[in-house]
Amino acid sequence: VIVDVNIGNHMRFYSKNEITVLVDSATNKAFYCSDYAMQNDTLQKLLENKNGIIKCDDAYYIMVRQPSEYESFDYAIIERLENYQVERMKIYLSVIFFLLLLVILFSAVAFYLSKITYKPISELAALVDNPFSEKSKKYLENDINTKKIADRLFLIVSNNKTLKNELNTKMETLNYAQLKALQWQINPHFIFNTLNMLYYLSEETTGTGNSVSKGLMSLSKLMRYCLKTEPMIVEAREEVELANEYLKIMKARLGDEFEIIWDFDEKFYEKKVVKMILQPILENCFRYGFKNIGYKGIVKISAKETESFFEIAVSDNGMGISDEQIGKINSYLRKLPSISENHVGLANVNSRIVLTYGEAHGVSVSKRENGGTKVIIKLPL
Repeated sequence: VIVDVNIGNHMRFYSKNEITVLVDSATNKAFYCSDYAMQNDTLQKLLENKNGIIKCDDAYYIMVRQPSEYESFDYAIIERLENYQVERMKIYLSVIFFLLLLVILFSAVAFYLSKITYKPISELAALVDNPFSEKSKKYLENDINTKKIADRLFLIVSNNKTLKNELNTKMETLNYAQLKALQWQINPHFIFNTLNMLYYLSEETTGTGNSVSKGLMSLSKLMRYCLKTEPMIVEAREEVELANEYLKIMKARLGDEFEIIWDFDEKFYEKKVVKMILQPILENCFRYGFKNIGYKGIVKISAKETESFFEIAVSDNGMGISDEQIGKINSYLRKLPSISENHVGLANVNSRIVLTYGEAHGVSVSKRENGGTKVIIKLPL
């Protein structure tokens, strides 16, 4: 077989830096190289590498190698990369420059966006700090959306001011109540000790078992019960016992001018109630109901359970009160609970119950069918 190859025509297809190499696949040795000036050692070092960019003898080459489809040799093209380091450095510098440019651009955009976003917030803050300045008024006139937000903020600030005033008022009331509580820690002790002294003096002077000493003993028990600041919630049994002590005093004073009817089943004795709710209502019966009635007074104390409440009722056959007056009393009792020195009866009992259990509970007043007045105390089941 004679192969006639025109080397000149063959070389015209490639650049001066491009080298064509035929490589034996078995030995990895070049048996043909188009660059006769290339050293065999350099060529062999290049062939030991894979396709790609190769550094050899302080120079850079790129090699593409493809096996033949027909024979056991590889066809390789090797090209020397002139100024590769310089070009690579230019690419790196270009990339770095581009990245820096992007960072600067993004920073500028972020600053601009944040400034635009923060501007309304800063202006709203200025509005809240000084809502009545000329700048604030002008801004509110020009920006409808911000005006809505500002109006809402003004409403919140106004509400907060109202709440603050209410809190200050309640704190004053609390401080007043604390002062009164401290005062009452002294006054009742003095009275209680004085009552004990009068009791023993009465016993020594008139003998034991006289009506005065009995009244003093009952009053002393009342004072001892009142002196206990804790607990505020007691068993109904204790309220019944306290009421009986008070009625003993009234019996010593009025004799047989009144009668007490108890319809208070012992099964209710363990019910929890607010302290000191029966005695003030009983006191109203004698103070107002039986005043100048001209007949024997009757007081009935009863207790029962309904679907929603545990109810204690105190009724009398006294003078009674008009429908108009009952309406006024019930209307007053439904108002916000408060501390007052002028109302130590119904209003005081009602306020303490409402503050303890909520507005669904409390005291109400009504007329009896046969004359007189009825007071109902509603407590939780």
